Amino acid sequence: MTPEPDGLTGEERSSWVGARIIMGIREYFPVSLTIAVAVLGAIVAAPAILRFIVSGLDWASLDGIEKTTCIIMPLLLVLIILSAIFDRRQTASKNQLQHDALAAQEKADTYKKQLAHLRENNAASQRNAAEAIQNSLAAALEAPLKATLEELGVWSEQSRVSAYRHDAKMSAFVMISRISADPSLAKAGRGTYPDDIGLISAAWTLGQCDDDCNRTDSDAWAKYQARNADLPYGTGIGVMMKARSIRGIRVNDGDDMHPLGVLIFEHMDYQRFTHPQVLNALAGLSELPAYGCIQTAFKAVPPHTFHHTNGLTRADTAVSK
Repeated sequence: MTPEPDGLTGEERSSWVGARIIMGIREYFPVSLTIAVAVLGAIVAAPAILRFIVSGLDWASLDGIEKTTCIIMPLLLVLIILSAIFDRRQTASKNQLQHDALAAQEKADTYKKQLAHLRENNAASQRNAAEAIQNSLAAALEAPLKATLEELGVWSEQSRVSAYRHDAKMSAFVMISRISADPSLAKAGRGTYPDDIGLISAAWTLGQCDDDCNRTDSDAWAKYQARNADLPYGTGIGVMMKARSIRGIRVNDGDDMHPLGVLIFEHMDYQRFTHPQVLNALAGLSELPAYGCIQTAFKAVPPHTFHHTNGLTRADTAVSK
């Protein structure tokens, strides 16, 4: 049984005791049973009450049982009325609680939907901002990259250069710009590459790398790249520009101790980058005015700003070569 609360006044205590009595009756005697008992009691007590009225309300004319009956019956009727009132109030309170719970759930669902909508809008805004920054940076790099190819004497429809920024957070290289005299070769292919495989990784680690593949057949070229550059055969087959001469140069921030990214030069002519003129130009690449512009662009934006959906993953490199 629930203990009496502390600190109740006399009136509050009377109300609490009355409520506990009614709740006790309702707990052990349902309303229907209480009504049935009251009706039966009324039938039994009717003769005594009638006699009491006929006698001119002479209490002394009644015997002990009749007196008891006349006392209990009114009390039973009062308890039935109070029980019905209490039951009605409890039902109303329960209905109100259910209504409040439903309203609270609806509000919670509404807030969840609003929060999800805000998150979607925020994610979309971040993607749009990243794409805008990426497009701006790619455009800013076009002129210095073209100037670099011209200095090397290889600007043509047979060549291209790609700029990759290293993202330590992703452990990957992220392409930020690519240019060629042939627009089809300037299109972005794989947007990201793991930083521990391939020619880009070799250039990043060693400062420079070179590869000359004298394969004109697509199948032979893809197998060569799978064997020598960790490029999955399926990816190699899909590469639009199957370059036969490749040079990778690491871009540093002032000195070799602060690398920023990698430039990958590609040409369709076999051993194009082994010509003495090109080798001399590559050796003095860091002295070119365009190189400073490339350094500035590499440092302009954190690499994880960029978003690519078609990057090469380490799982891809596990494909049989």
